[in-house]
Amino acid sequence: GVEVIRRVASKIRDEPTSVDVEGHTDTYQIGPALRSRYPTNWELAGARAASVVRLLSENGVANERLVAISHGATVPVASNEEPEGRALNRRIEIRLRPLDDVIEETALAPEAAAPPQDAEPAGDAVASELADTPAIGDVSAE
Repeated sequence: GVEVIRRVASKIRDEPTSVDVEGHTDTYQIGPALRSRYPTNWELAGARAASVVRLLSENGVANERLVAISHGATVPVASNEEPEGRALNRRIEIRLRPLDDVIEETALAPEAAAPPQDAEPAGDAVASELADTPAIGDVSAE
């Protein structure tokens, strides 16, 4: 998989696009060996996406163009009832969007870029919740 991502990077490195890397999983619970690092399929899918984003970045795609997205098990392309379907659902999708569209979206929704001036800081409960959130570690390509 690493060599494929390197080839993709070489093809899109100079394209005027945003690169959305979407991570997906099957619906099965994470096995005990990985559960401490990835408690749910959301974290696992996010780690898959982040590992591809890192490879694209290391191979010359500008960080400003890269976005890692986790879909978890919410967007299957096959049934999770059979091993073949589960294998198809454990995937990464790379979507290219013209930078003009991304710039236009940001211009249309400036409130998404920064909090309002009168916004209050997050409460202690939210801060402590975030402090307990595990960081995503390295995910090796299969």
